Amino acid sequence: MTKNLEQVVTMVLNSFHDPHPRARWAAINAIGQLSTDLGPDLQNKYHHLVLPALASAMDDFNNPRVQAHAASVVLNFSENCTSELLKPYLDGLVGKLLVLLQNPKQMVQEGALTALASVADSSQILSIFISF
Repeated sequence: MTKNLEQVVTMVLNSFHDPHPRARWAAINAIGQLSTDLGPDLQNKYHHLVLPALASAMDDFNNPRVQAHAASVVLNFSENCTSELLKPYLDGLVGKLLVLLQNPKQMVQEGALTALASVADSSQILSIFISF
């Protein structure tokens, strides 16, 4: 799988734009599984593609299940990340996750909260939450 990882990641990320929310959810799920199974290789090589795609999926306000799952997969992805790798994405990720905490759907709030905890742990920057 690692020999063809670029093609797999590209194919899966293309499905983030599928018109059907179940297809988008499945693509997000695939990234979560790849993050766990192929980390930290996936994170080191494709963070510049995966993290912006997950952040974009969190903007799917018409589909809270997609939003919640994108937030949850940030947890899977960040578990195999170094703090240096996450730093450029922190402002955008934390901002989106804080917006999701305001969502009335509990599943979205739970996904955002667990992702925030994981990002804080992986980035080793807990001071960003002092103003929270």
